[in-house]
Amino acid sequence: MRLLRFGGISLGIALASALASLSCSSSSDGSSGSSGTRAAKVDAQTLFGPNVTNVDIEVDYAAGAAPYVGTGGQYKDVWNLFRTNTNALFDGKKDISFPNTLEGMEKLDDVTAGEFTKSDVLAIAKTHRQGASTAATASFYVVFLDGKFKDDAGTVLPDVTSTAIADKGVIAIFKPAITANPNSAIAPLVEQSALLHQIGHVVGFVNNGVPLNSEHHDAANGAHCTNKACIMNVAFEGAEATVNFVAKSFTAPDPVIFGQECLSDARILENKLLPE
Repeated sequence: MRLLRFGGISLGIALASALASLSCSSSSDGSSGSSGTRAAKVDAQTLFGPNVTNVDIEVDYAAGAAPYVGTGGQYKDVWNLFRTNTNALFDGKKDISFPNTLEGMEKLDDVTAGEFTKSDVLAIAKTHRQGASTAATASFYVVFLDGKFKDDAGTVLPDVTSTAIADKGVIAIFKPAITANPNSAIAPLVEQSALLHQIGHVVGFVNNGVPLNSEHHDAANGAHCTNKACIMNVAFEGAEATVNFVAKSFTAPDPVIFGQECLSDARILENKLLPE
């Protein structure tokens, strides 16, 4: 399982600090409850192969944890960032479907505010997940929760914004960590960045199903990229590097925030899987 952390930020360099505080840790997940999850994810070899033509992202949310939708800052649709980056991830070769309005998502009235372990997240997916992967469709499940993450040791980690249980294709976003940011104007972008980081994990970045074709695996920090301009980087080194990253990547709407190294890994794998 992978965790994405987001700490408090100042107003002066709000977005830069938000992205600077993104970091992850990982552990394998063989916990009880996972075997009953409705649909395990397809492996990277299948996902990037020619037989999978559709990628479906199912989104649910608990009361008090609705995702940001609609206009946000310079974005006419805050989910355009997700669309741009998932299209880049698959090189525009797969039909990617996901809801970008609350009407297209399911509100989970039976999931109340609290603290959530990885087993809790899998139990929610087991109960509410409707999509299932098929020969032509890869299905992933995202749930937005009104609560904080609790690790296996029972420690509550209030700065964790999201987690991916990669082998099940399940992602959870912890809304209080997003809304704790005092500058609400950037919160939608923080939320989308967290989601895209976890999408990178569930598809197999970095060296976690999608093979490396260049030396960019930050092995000391799990499945992360050494490129500081890539959303799959474990952390940004200092304020200056973070500000440079923000200036480069977010000066125009809907930037591609996956690094070229990760995208090249996907393209090379994709090409290797084409029939001869």
